[in-house]
Amino acid sequence: GNRSVAASTMALPKILTDTATISALKGYQAATGSWRPWCVVGRLDDFLTHRRAGAHVMGEPQKVVGAGQIEHTGLGEQYADVKVDTYAQNITVSRQDIRNDQAGALTRLAQMLGASLATKITNLVYSTFMANGSFTDGTATFHANHNNLNTSAALASSALTTAVAAFLNQTGLDGQPISVSPRYLLAPPTLFNTALGLLEADRIIATDHAASASTTGPDSNVFNRSQYVQSIGLLTPIVEPRLENSNYTNSSTSTWYMAADPNTADTVEVSFLDGIETPTVAEKETDINQLAFTFQGYIDVGVSYLDYRAIQKNTA
Repeated sequence: GNRSVAASTMALPKILTDTATISALKGYQAATGSWRPWCVVGRLDDFLTHRRAGAHVMGEPQKVVGAGQIEHTGLGEQYADVKVDTYAQNITVSRQDIRNDQAGALTRLAQMLGASLATKITNLVYSTFMANGSFTDGTATFHANHNNLNTSAALASSALTTAVAAFLNQTGLDGQPISVSPRYLLAPPTLFNTALGLLEADRIIATDHAASASTTGPDSNVFNRSQYVQSIGLLTPIVEPRLENSNYTNSSTSTWYMAADPNTADTVEVSFLDGIETPTVAEKETDINQLAFTFQGYIDVGVSYLDYRAIQKNTA
């Protein structure tokens, strides 16, 4: 006789499972966030909190006279804590959808799942970055004592000049310049035109209608990426809506940030368990009362400040 079988007891055809997994990865890759250029990507092998030790050589090489003794210098230590957590999401597709549109339904849902996991990482990066939590020295990450917070600094040529100078003047634990250059200017959408104008315009001409006497000066744009001073490097704009989205602590339409190249300095670390940066997608058992298939996606990731010297906040 006829026998009905609940969907939860049926194995989804492997070709459909493979299609879902590939689609989820495509969705993940398509939704990769604006954090990648300026964040450090790290690896952890468990879910414990780990301490990143940033050693700084104290002192500097001294002149040796004849067969004189070489002076001993020590290491100044600074720490940052990193940890990963698991973030997961289920998406269920009905038996009817599978029957009517086998690969299409799975493709759409799987891409949505992959994109959702990628978006979660971006959300974590900016919620952590903007929250301005305490660094391991007990001081807020962006703070005057860290020389990485500029106030009354609405984005303009003069404020950008001041911010770049402050960035370049950052020092290590021994008070010596660390010579780290800013590489990225992070701005909210409201400052899109201002940011691109400062970095892309051929010329910037400042006028002072209140001045009684005229002044002269260069009107070329030193921040233009095609002619920016080579010893400093290029500034690249990154426009990120989360910077002014009210769901994020300290969101603002006028606050902007700068960050160094993560290949040259420690900024913010995005850590992945076992170094796996893509989500895991698997078919899961569905409730016996449902005629449906469920796909579960998860990723193990964590976000932490690594150093306050290579990131900077500017408020109007």
